[in-house]
Parts: sequence; structure tokens; C-alpha cells
Amino acid sequence: MTVEDVLQGYASRGLLRNFQAVSGDFGFLWMNHKPMRLQWKPQTRTLVFRDVAPNVPSRSPMDREIRAFLSGLASADRPPHRRVDPAQFELFAENRKSQVSIGLRLKDGSEAEAAEKLMLVIHEVFLMLHDRWLEYMHEEFGASLE
Repeated sequence: MTVEDVLQGYASRGLLRNFQAVSGDFGFLWMNHKPMRLQWKPQTRTLVFRDVAPNVPSRSPMDREIRAFLSGLASADRPPHRRVDPAQFELFAENRKSQVSIGLRLKDGSEAEAAEKLMLVIHEVFLMLHDRWLEYMHEEFGASLE
């Protein structure tokens, strides 16, 4: 299976709305009202959610917390189904112009596994942000303050 197959499966089940696929670039609505963009680069075996957390200044407390959270996702203490196995994937975050992108580089895993794992990672990041940075989630994504 390919990245597109995995995402198309989510779209057909109604998890992703307005799904679009063009040459390894995927757009859709998921979890909020803002469009999300996922890029698959087969030549570097890299899958990246672009600008998934907007308006997060580089080296800010929030930026540091996101990075620490991502590092914790590879911990051997986490259940295997919620863990990013560092033998299979390299999980990373980039912050360019206060736009945080989160991605996976494949080491040994398949592109389908990477797509499924990165969807889980983004879901977990949003749960963490909702728990720890509720005002940010309200301002950027319209989350309820209650």
C-alpha cells in the first residue's frame, strides 16, 4: 500500500474531508476547520505534515514542548501501538517562520506504516496541545475553551 492508499482509506471512512491528491501532495480537512497538507517525498522516504502548528515562535516554550513531546513518542515505555519505533522511523519537527511541520523519515518501515504512524502522531500532538495549550488551540483552530 502507498501513502495515498492509506489516506484514501481514511477519506472513504469519513475521517478526512475534501481529500485531494496531486503528485505526493495531499490536502484535506481533519480534526479542525483548517486545511492540512501532507507531503510524501519518495526519493528521501520522508512524509511531512506541513505547517501543522502555525504561529509557534522558534525556541518558544511551546516549540520546545512540542519537540520534547515528539521525543517522548519514541520511548520504550510507550505501548507499541502508540510508539514511534526509532529503528523504523526518524520523527522530526521543523520550525520555519513560526510554522511547525512534523514528519517521519523512513529507515526500515513501509510508506503505508509511516502514513498510519504519522496520522497517530499528529492526533497525539493535537491532544497534547489541547490539554496544555488550550488558548492557542482556541485562537488557531477554534477549539472550545471548555
